[in-house]
Amino acid sequence: MTQPVGSFPQRRRFLASSLSFLGLALTLGSAAVMSGCGDDKSGGQLENKGDITQTPDAQDSMKAYMEQGQKRGNPAAKKK
Repeated sequence: MTQPVGSFPQRRRFLASSLSFLGLALTLGSAAVMSGCGDDKSGGQLENKGDITQTPDAQDSMKAYMEQGQKRGNPAAKKK
């Protein structure tokens, strides 16, 4: 028996698109599993969510930044 002329290219196209879709789904699925996107990680890394700029380390860093700006002659870094 003879097969219709257009049956093989359509099957190949369907098979290729199905395999491409499956590969995309597996790639995205594995990326989601490896990244660990879950509800338990949604809080972030900070345990204390207070004002982080009021910590001594942050104050020292901001003070050093302002002093560097004054030494360079930055007009925006003048003391108030």
